[in-house]
Amino acid sequence: MKKLEINFESVSKRIKLGANVMEKKVMNVNVNVGGRKMEAAYLCKHLGLSIADNEMGHIHIYIFLLASQAIPLCSVNSSDPSNSLAPSRTSIHQAQKNASHSLPQHHQGLIHLGRSTAKDFSGEVLLADALSYIAHHHFRHCSLVVAFDGAFAESLVLRAMIKLPHNKQVIEVQAPGNFSGTLWTSFQCRGYIFLFRDAHSILSFTDEADDPWDYRGKYVFAGLTKKELETIIKTKKGRNTEHITGFVKEKDTDEWKMYMNQLYWGEGMTLVNRWRHRGFTSDGEIFPVKTWDLRGAPIILYTFHFEPHVIFNAPGKRPHGRDIKMADTLAEVLNFTLVIKKSPDGEFWGYPDANGSWNGMNGKLQRREGHFGITNSFITSNDNCLAAIDFSRFYYCDQSCFMTRIEPPVPKWQSLLAPFALSTWIVTLISLLVISPIVYFLANGPTTE
Repeated sequence: MKKLEINFESVSKRIKLGANVMEKKVMNVNVNVGGRKMEAAYLCKHLGLSIADNEMGHIHIYIFLLASQAIPLCSVNSSDPSNSLAPSRTSIHQAQKNASHSLPQHHQGLIHLGRSTAKDFSGEVLLADALSYIAHHHFRHCSLVVAFDGAFAESLVLRAMIKLPHNKQVIEVQAPGNFSGTLWTSFQCRGYIFLFRDAHSILSFTDEADDPWDYRGKYVFAGLTKKELETIIKTKKGRNTEHITGFVKEKDTDEWKMYMNQLYWGEGMTLVNRWRHRGFTSDGEIFPVKTWDLRGAPIILYTFHFEPHVIFNAPGKRPHGRDIKMADTLAEVLNFTLVIKKSPDGEFWGYPDANGSWNGMNGKLQRREGHFGITNSFITSNDNCLAAIDFSRFYYCDQSCFMTRIEPPVPKWQSLLAPFALSTWIVTLISLLVISPIVYFLANGPTTE
């Protein structure tokens, strides 16, 4: 059991108001769960609370912390603190909420907290501190999406995230469908803080390839186990996302371990840092760029014979050609090992069936059997191709056009007739033959006096 001791002390303060000096009683509230203490400004800042500082009509409050266990009592109003030494129900509402006990209405009291309750509260304070640090230092100019499940609905962690000054969207997730209203695009950089104790909803959502997702965003998970995080990075969305990190509480300590996905660097989540009382224990990069140096990772290329772009001279031999040279250049610059595989003969780029499943090279990419394909590919939306694969920026520009034979020059003796078609000349001659007699008759017919 943890013993919580709360002391209320009446103190006389001399306050200067203009030329007058008056004596006023204020109240100090000391909250102890042992010997180690944390200054009030530090704790209240991360809990989104404020502290009254020697102002008339306010109770001056101090906060102490043992083993990172705290009871926040900040900015308490009192119309006349000299009339009573006991705090009001309103003034200690936050302490009641966190400790789940009624505080004593006298100057000193003893309250016993269960071990798990104290540890949970301690962990929430540290986690809120860690996430606030990341938001201020790594998401400073980013918009935020904060998603949480019911386990975090009343937590100090969620409260701290809501207090962040960023442009943000806050979503409570009870089922995978609750993600449908999430804004996955932004003109700013994008940060995602996901607070989940139950991994079911987020696992179901990340394993659906058709749902929207920000693959270039930076994701921070809290509340899940390392095993659950490793399951997320194997889902259809997770395995193609560059930045996925997660905080996991160290058992029986006040420490949070931070893990990071490796994308192409390796399997699973790797430990990159630890958050203790005041900060990270090392200066390691939390969101390193993982696509500039792939550290020799094997990257699978699918292609097929299509001269002069890709040429397979003989079975078992490495192909060559213009597009193979481009792939070799990428492997050298990005430091990956190129593994070339041939797509089925005769299927070329591929065609979709009625269900939108492709065969050929595009089918291999759609089913994630290869990382990229290259063979004189055109950026096109034909057959709804963009729903199956993504295109890089083009590195070669080709043009299509129509060609026709130029007619030879017209002989000079035909130059008068050439401007008009034969049918025009025939109609003209017929008109002359018909109109000429009529004009002659009208000109030479009988006249009347």
